[in-house]
Amino acid sequence: MDVISNGGRTPARSERGAEVAFLRRTLIVTAVVVLVVLLWWAREAFLLAFGGVVVAVALIAAAEPCKRYLGLGHRAAVATAGGCIFAALILMGILIGGQMQVQVSRLGEALPHAVQAFEGRFGV
Repeated sequence: MDVISNGGRTPARSERGAEVAFLRRTLIVTAVVVLVVLLWWAREAFLLAFGGVVVAVALIAAAEPCKRYLGLGHRAAVATAGGCIFAALILMGILIGGQMQVQVSRLGEALPHAVQAFEGRFGV
């Protein structure tokens, strides 16, 4: 690469403009890369925030009938709806937990054989 000497004078205006344009492009690319890295690091926080919004919307939707039919205030209706949802989840766990335990144990026994069959068939 040739270096052009201008006799110790300051760079010409066109050279300065080219340097500023190059510096601007470099800063833009650096900022985009930093933004992508920060978004990648924060992806779990974004997922958690999205899940929180979904749960909040579900709780508020479940609280509407409590407000309408029971005449409860907003906080009491949300607490009642949350308690009902929690009780329903506990009841489902009690009712189907034993069956799920049996199926998970069967899966644990069958999975190694399935992996061996897969490796044998595909040569992995």
